[in-house]
Amino acid sequence: MRVKDLDNVFGIPMPMLKTQATRYSVTLFLCWVLDISLVVVAGILLYTKGTPSTVMQVAIIIAVFMNLVLFAVTKNENEQAINFYRSHKRDKVEQKAYNVDADKLYSVLFCAGYKGIKAEQSLDKYIEAMNSACLRKKSYSKKLYKYLSKYEDENGSFKAWVTCRGYYVSERSELDE
Repeated sequence: MRVKDLDNVFGIPMPMLKTQATRYSVTLFLCWVLDISLVVVAGILLYTKGTPSTVMQVAIIIAVFMNLVLFAVTKNENEQAINFYRSHKRDKVEQKAYNVDADKLYSVLFCAGYKGIKAEQSLDKYIEAMNSACLRKKSYSKKLYKYLSKYEDENGSFKAWVTCRGYYVSERSELDE
């Protein structure tokens, strides 16, 4: 099984993630086309009768406008998950079982450097915190796998999907079985 075959990544449903990743790729492609067309138009203006200063002013104005549009379009709260999906969608995933409870998940989150959760919460809160940590920074996924691997057990109650490269992807739900 591969990452692209899962139901979710970091708690985000896969259909939504795929459409956002496609939209991101199309936007980047369009911006490349616009950049290339800007260079061509600037070259034509310079070759015909434009002065270098006016061509540079037009190019700078268009480039700044395009970069602002690109920033506004591609900025997304799921940006880390989109980047993770785009770079790891062909990675093999496997199910691992871990013998953890709420206190152990808190220590895993704390050791990974995530400070956005308080002690003595429920197991579901910590699983949600793991997903939100990975959404904030992709490196948390690697750290979570590193610290979760210390609790690996075949009979463990907490099951998760991890990649062959050592990234935590998501909790395995009953729908995956």
